[in-house]
Amino acid sequence: APAGGKGQGKGKGGGKGGGAGSGTVTNLVSSDTDKFTFLMPLINLVWSAPLQLVICFTMLAFYVSWAVLAGVCVMILMTAASSFLQKRSVKVQADAMKAKDARLKMQTQLLKIVKIIKLYAWELAIEERVTDLRDAELSKQLRYKLWSVGIFISFSLSPTLVSLATFACYTALLGNSLDAATAFPALSLFSLLNLPLSLLP
Repeated sequence: APAGGKGQGKGKGGGKGGGAGSGTVTNLVSSDTDKFTFLMPLINLVWSAPLQLVICFTMLAFYVSWAVLAGVCVMILMTAASSFLQKRSVKVQADAMKAKDARLKMQTQLLKIVKIIKLYAWELAIEERVTDLRDAELSKQLRYKLWSVGIFISFSLSPTLVSLATFACYTALLGNSLDAATAFPALSLFSLLNLPLSLLP
């Protein structure tokens, strides 16, 4: 194999002496550290989002009575769907990160033996192997993006479906008329629910 021999020996020695390989370290620096950047502004929402949900639904019960239970049911269903999508997305993302680690490790090893590759004219064989690793990585990244689109759609639709179910139950099942004094305060409360509903696990 073109990438074996001396290159693999160096890779193993570096793995024993330095712990994580350079491909893994590069992946951690370029990808995983971004998670902390997005995490910091959202830490306070761990306690404020549930509190906001309780207050908003309590006030909604004052305006639309028992119809708020329809919105709660829809919220539970959307939360379950969002949880399923997130679990699948995390699994696919882990596979994509493994593929990225493998590609970066291969490229790092190839840079160490680039003179040998040039000497034995292994360019085409090496290019084919790197291309295969890159194609596998892109395929898994595409799957991860598609699952992320599903999560985004569930986040976007959740507040709308909750308000729609509540108003439908208030007018159709309870037989009440939806006037401005009820609709506008309820819509304001539903708009306040957009952020906490989108952050439910």
